[in-house]
Formats: sequence, C-alpha cells, structure tokens
Amino acid sequence: MFILKAKQPFPVNRATTVDLRAQLLPGIAGGPAHLDSATALVQGLTALGYRHLITTPQLRGPDYRLADQAIQQAAIQLQQHVDQHGIIVSITPAAEYCIGEGFEEFVRQHSIRALPGNYVLLDISNHESVRDLKGPLFELRARGYEPVIVQPENLPDLIRSMAALEYLRDLGCFFQVNLLSLVGHYGRRASSFATKLLKAGYVDFLGSNVRNLQDLFLLQTFAVTPTIGTLLEQTKFKNGELVFSEISK
Repeated sequence: MFILKAKQPFPVNRATTVDLRAQLLPGIAGGPAHLDSATALVQGLTALGYRHLITTPQLRGPDYRLADQAIQQAAIQLQQHVDQHGIIVSITPAAEYCIGEGFEEFVRQHSIRALPGNYVLLDISNHESVRDLKGPLFELRARGYEPVIVQPENLPDLIRSMAALEYLRDLGCFFQVNLLSLVGHYGRRASSFATKLLKAGYVDFLGSNVRNLQDLFLLQTFAVTPTIGTLLEQTKFKNGELVFSEISK
C-alpha cells in the first residue's frame, strides 16, 4: 500500500536569503510581462525573507551577446522601480547559458556574465550525453570560470545515474536545484531526483525559478517532509557566496 509522507511548512529563508535563478526581468526570457508584475513578485520574495535576488534569463547561441545589454538595462529599471516602492532588496543581473552551437568559441573570445566567484550557470538540456560536455567545460575552467549545472533534476534522461553526476563533478561542475522541484511542481520524477541529489550532498545552490504568481504561491506554501526540511536546514549551500560586495550592506 502506498503511504503518503506527512509534509510540514518550511520557511525558505532558513535555507538561504539569496535567490539564485529568479526569472524577474519584464519581457525577457519568460519573465513577467510588465514592470508592475515583476515588482509584485519581488515584493513577495522579500516577504519570504530573501534579501538578494539574482535574475538569470537564458542566453542561447550562436550570438550569446544579443540580449546581454537588455538584461543589464531591465535589471537597473527593476531595481529603481522596487526602490521607489520602498522594497529593501538588491537585484543582480546574471545569465544562464545554454551550451550549444558556438559556445566554446564564444568563451574563447568574450567574457561571460558570471556570478561572484566566477560561477557560470549552464543549461545542458540539449545534449544527449554528458561526455559531449567535456570540451565546453574545459574551455570555461581554463578561463577561471566555475560551471554550475542548472536544474539537473529535470534532466533524468541525460543524467541517468550517480556515475554521470560524478563524471560532471570530476569535470569541476557544481549543481543548482529548484526549490519548487522539492514540492513536485515539475512532476514526480523531478521531485524524486531532486531529493536524491539533496540526500547525496550534490546540491550546491538553490534557486526559486519563480516567474509568475503561481510559482510565488508555491513558495509561500512551501512544505516538505521532515527529512527534507532537516537536509535543507543543515546543508551549507553556496548561495551566500553570491552577494556582490557593493550590495552586501
């Protein structure tokens, strides 16, 4: 007989006050449609205890620079708007790079929009094998960047075993898991794999991936099993390393 495990509310700010991978920039890469909508999301996230929000819209090749200026401008506009509303929070523009055509050449010729510590968020969903990632990851690390694989829990067909995860670890990769995966927002497979990663100690960063009011509501009602709650509370996530010196006041 299948027995449902009891879940308990868990305040997300007990795990981190720095949100990695919030999709908040109006009109960019699946973010809110309007500035007011984005501000409402920011206000909701700060009410949950977040103090630093890192926006990470996805950049795709072959021209990875195409949307970079728009990201910077949108983040500045959003920060100014939330400041005007008296919301105390810092908003940092970053990016998530989809490894694809032209990525290695781009890394050789251009600087990357990296996070503090030179961490770079990477989407590897369009690859059939982790072995294909050796070249791009080598180029990144050779230039001093630290690769972070985003939402591996949503890639069960690519990362089929702990051996594949360990291979990526050996190549110098870190892993970021979405908080909403732990409450089943992306399906049972993603939830199960996210839990497995957390138990194995393979979750380095947490991110909300919030992009609308429904996602925000799920964070506001965030509830997990006592075991997962304990793991979230005891794991030393690296989110705290991502606060820029000029905003860590």
